[in-house]
Amino acid sequence: MKITHTTPTLEIRGANIARPALALRLDQVLQATVRTGPDGRLALQMANHLLGARAEIPLRAGDRLTLQVAELQPRVTLKVLEHRGREPAINNALRQLLPQQGSLAPLLDQLAASRPGRGEAAAGRQLPAPVREAVNALLARIPTAEQAGRPEGFRQALQQAGPLLEARLATLLQPTAQSPQAQSTAAAQVLNQDLKAALLRLASRIRQQAASGGTPPAGQNRTAGSAPEATGRGAAPLPGLPAEGLLATLLRQTESALARVQLLQVQTAALEQRLDFSLDLPLKDGGELDLLRLRVRDDDSTGSGEDEDGGRPLELRLGFDFRRTGPLHAIVRLRGETVSIAWWAERDETVAVLDDLLPRLEARLRAQGFELGYMGCQRGRPPHPPEPDPGARRPLLDLRA
Repeated sequence: MKITHTTPTLEIRGANIARPALALRLDQVLQATVRTGPDGRLALQMANHLLGARAEIPLRAGDRLTLQVAELQPRVTLKVLEHRGREPAINNALRQLLPQQGSLAPLLDQLAASRPGRGEAAAGRQLPAPVREAVNALLARIPTAEQAGRPEGFRQALQQAGPLLEARLATLLQPTAQSPQAQSTAAAQVLNQDLKAALLRLASRIRQQAASGGTPPAGQNRTAGSAPEATGRGAAPLPGLPAEGLLATLLRQTESALARVQLLQVQTAALEQRLDFSLDLPLKDGGELDLLRLRVRDDDSTGSGEDEDGGRPLELRLGFDFRRTGPLHAIVRLRGETVSIAWWAERDETVAVLDDLLPRLEARLRAQGFELGYMGCQRGRPPHPPEPDPGARRPLLDLRA
């Protein structure tokens, strides 16, 4: 069978792998599962029939297809009515999440404004009690910069940042020697500690309040007299909004933050053997809420997949958006036992502080047994990471779709 993208189709190729008496008629609708045939090539399983096929769209073993007979002569051609599988699921998720996702920064600004003692209007006191409880629970899930500065605290913060939620729950719920009650207790603890779970609870509470109190849901026009929504880190908090306007803004920001976490999850799931993992980690820094962006990936700059000692070269990119330091970036490269760190800061005073701290960092790394490569700090922003090799990472937009 042959598949095209204008009208996706499958074409039966050559002789059937199994030569069944399969009666087909024009416009007949069939259900099929993609298999790998004995010859290693694409095959379709329809009930007890296994048919060799040729396709021009990506298909994986296990994908399920709804097909319609389009031609019987000169060859059998089947039109693809529905394609269910890993590839289309990921592409559909990317198409839905890309326009919805946004930075966590506006939500962090709003949450900071809702903390007790912040602003004349004390935005938190305007929120209905159930929503305020969910906001407080979300704030409690955000680690402090001091906690994240310790190895164990940083590891815990990464686990609870949101993208690993479902994977952690799946691990806990696998068959083990634990009793169902113990598994349920452990799963409840994970849900109570995770940032994505806290975002989901906050969005749910706001929607419930909207259903009971008539608050406009996200996406509808703001109430008369309400201020425009904060759209970035530099935008002012919104403690003066009427309660309905505040709830609508908070819901938009929460859903945008959730879409961001889900997008990072989908992008990671789209990878197979290649490592490329990103997350956004909010941090409490004194009375402020700041954001750390982290990306761990295979290091392409080495020109090969492994170091001479067989280790996997890695690159860690960090982006800080702290009010005290201004934008701050770092690229850490690890090759075997050798580590190199390049820092960029956008404020001269931050560059000076980093220069003073570099000798202490170098001493700590040597004490841990690392050999040092490049160590330095400069003013500005780092170069963008190189684009991966074709096929190494799924494009966010599939032009063939």
